[in-house]
Amino acid sequence: MHLRGVLLAPGNGAVFYDGQAAIRAGATQDGFIYVGELTTLGFASIRVPATSLSVGLVLDNGSLLGTK
Repeated sequence: MHLRGVLLAPGNGAVFYDGQAAIRAGATQDGFIYVGELTTLGFASIRVPATSLSVGLVLDNGSLLGTK
């Protein structure tokens, strides 16, 4: 069998990532979010939702192999 194509689908993860440096520096929790100075590079906010990427492989016989 040969690979005919690749399917990619972005999604949401089931957890959140917290900027621990900001929390240690005094960010306070306001309900579900944190309020304070953002200190972690690459974060858009102190609490960031996880993301996922599903990958599907299309074979030359038309079948699809994928992640769940």
